[in-house]
Amino acid sequence: MRPIRALLRRAPAALALVASAALLPAGPAAAAPPGEPRTPRVIAYYQTIYETEADGRRYVDPTPLTGAVTDVNLGAIHLNDDGSLHVNDITADHPELAPMWADLAAMQDAGVAVHAFVGGAAPGTYRNLAEDFDRFYPLLRDFLVEHDLDGVDLDIEEPFPLADTIHLVETLRGDFGPDFAITLTPVAADLAGRTSFSGGFSYAELEAAVGHEIDWYNTQFYCGWGDLRTTAAFEAILANGFTADRVVAGTVTNPGNCGGWVEPEVLDAVLTELVTEHPTLGGVFGWEYFNSLGRDGGGRETWFSHVRDVLRAPATVEPGAIAVEHGTVAPGGAQTVLGRGFVPGEEVALTVAGPAVGGAAVGGAAADGAAADGTATDLATATADPEGAFRLGFVVPADAVPGAYTVTATGAGGTARAAYTVSAAPAPDPDPGDGAPGPGDGVLDPGGEAPGARVAPGAGPAASGADPAGRLARTGIPAGAWLAVAAALVAAGTTLLRRARRPETA
Repeated sequence: MRPIRALLRRAPAALALVASAALLPAGPAAAAPPGEPRTPRVIAYYQTIYETEADGRRYVDPTPLTGAVTDVNLGAIHLNDDGSLHVNDITADHPELAPMWADLAAMQDAGVAVHAFVGGAAPGTYRNLAEDFDRFYPLLRDFLVEHDLDGVDLDIEEPFPLADTIHLVETLRGDFGPDFAITLTPVAADLAGRTSFSGGFSYAELEAAVGHEIDWYNTQFYCGWGDLRTTAAFEAILANGFTADRVVAGTVTNPGNCGGWVEPEVLDAVLTELVTEHPTLGGVFGWEYFNSLGRDGGGRETWFSHVRDVLRAPATVEPGAIAVEHGTVAPGGAQTVLGRGFVPGEEVALTVAGPAVGGAAVGGAAADGAAADGTATDLATATADPEGAFRLGFVVPADAVPGAYTVTATGAGGTARAAYTVSAAPAPDPDPGDGAPGPGDGVLDPGGEAPGARVAPGAGPAASGADPAGRLARTGIPAGAWLAVAAALVAAGTTLLRRARRPETA
């Protein structure tokens, strides 16, 4: 939608190009392309457009946020009883807003997505949509098109039935297509299923009905509805059935904005813990931009750039590793490769190489898997699950040459290796007391699925390290289970090459 809307707004003479514009690339995407690092969202709410200082009234320039945030939520947008639409308390075409529209368009051109947040604390918008949708919805739709916005954020803080919310989401998606962001802004207690402040309905029911049409939830962890002093409120949301990627955690940027202010050093520690425990975390938003307390002596935009850096930092230090389920396996026997500590959604290519026959490395991946040119044989491509783990089973060929074999897992950032031996004759069943994990032990099993590659969205570089027992506890698999397999990794001669999961970003 955005390229077409841009042509309509910025180049009226180019209407003849509208049909071909549908083939142009869409605006900023929420998910990183395969093979590229995922960037958590950092969102600034931009409601105070003019601030009053001792020396007069001054425009709040949003452009310093460029590079510090991924998204700006503009508002509040109100649908008034008289059939008018206001941005806060003035019409959208008011001369005072002209510099704002120009600045936001420039930010869009620089890659920042701009959304309209609709509703908020002032009542009336959602009542009007519920009572006369055909009259009030076109006001919102036309506003979004006219100003070439990238999405809409539904901030429902008055009664609005679940059926009407579903209808509004489905209508927006039908009108604006898949590249337009549709988000909601519930309070944290609502998303945890403990209250129903944000509309009066169950957000778990909304997610079940139209979650596939909603991009994420900008969740308010403040004003008494939760806070970010600990991870407890976030974990309560996950316990209610939501996944970490669906939640953008919101907090106040100034203690005067609302209760729930978190001291900077405490917020940094909690965000680090959240993104380490839940690498798919949707991101963080700050309420609001105009009076944000800058970090390290910088301007208000540095609140957001600092959060951006905190969210990106943990992924540069966690390693990834692989293990094999059996240290020794007979020709024709089953083997399983187990991985953990990878970036959720990462594509991991696995190969296997074995003894040389006439100078050629022999693979043990398939019946016709002998590599005659000295290279390893491709095994499969596995996709790390939401906790960064994978499980892949294969059968060693019946004619595999006995000897030492090495499985190599290669991600975007480097490799990890594990070794096993193919015996000359069928090996006895593993002794449950020998310390090696067996098929029923559940060690490193990310979910009990049948062995094989699985598909998950997104991708990013991984990392591996030499001490999985000490540094791989935060991937959703109990640390004790990983300790149990550490001895097997050493006994199998596992070599783990240290990698950076994600390149540093300035």
